[in-house]
Amino acid sequence: MSWHFALVAAVTSAAGAQPPVADAPKRSDLDETWTVRLEPSVWYMAPSGRVLLPGSPGGADSTRLEALNLDSPRLSPTAELHVRNESWRFGLLGTYFEINDRLSFADEPGQIGGVPVATGDPLRASLSFFSMEATAAYVLPTPDWLAGKPGDRFRARGEVVGGFRVYDVDFDVRTLSGPVGGGGFFVEPLVGTKLTMDLVERVTIDFQATLSGFPGGGGREVYGFDLLVGFMWRPVENVGLQFGYRQQAFGLASGEGTEHFDWRGAMAGVYGGLVIRF
Repeated sequence: MSWHFALVAAVTSAAGAQPPVADAPKRSDLDETWTVRLEPSVWYMAPSGRVLLPGSPGGADSTRLEALNLDSPRLSPTAELHVRNESWRFGLLGTYFEINDRLSFADEPGQIGGVPVATGDPLRASLSFFSMEATAAYVLPTPDWLAGKPGDRFRARGEVVGGFRVYDVDFDVRTLSGPVGGGGFFVEPLVGTKLTMDLVERVTIDFQATLSGFPGGGGREVYGFDLLVGFMWRPVENVGLQFGYRQQAFGLASGEGTEHFDWRGAMAGVYGGLVIRF
């Protein structure tokens, strides 16, 4: 029976002498084929700009949002959903912001919408803002030295992005002489680019910029510029943490004459949240 033990010992020794198998490269966003990504976040953002409410006479000045105490930052919900195959990515991005019953005092006599105000009059203003976009993105050809391969420390990918964005905004201002308000629903096409880079293992940065606009006629106009820079760290394979900065600038106008509404402004601030990949 001794030859049996000798054979077992030889096989065991040979197996133990094999070189260890290298760990497989961690899967990067740049290696995704068919995947679904959900990105719930909070955006600490503040509105800015100037608004002209319906009822204002011709030539009237618009009102600064800070004069209405509407420029305070708020934590607001935002979420993204992306579906990708090797060459295409389809996405949805939605954001909601609301600020209510903000007290301010008129710093000079004038008019807000169709309502006159005197210096020192109390004003109570509210704003709701909803934005949503649907996009399709296509991966651009990338040189091998930039695209890299799985396991490389630095890799990059560029995309061209197209789609449309909608806004739903509403202003309400209450004065001693009565309430005034305005807003509307706006739709615009958009086009832009996105750059995604792996910097080190499990750390990704992306940069996206889009331009949008649609001249509707009849006093209706909408245009925008959206800039987003984000960082993501994946402590585990399919769950990550992300943070970044976003500025969404726009011009929204509708109506003619005394029915004209116009907001030229932006929503901007930092955000943070999760990335869940299926």
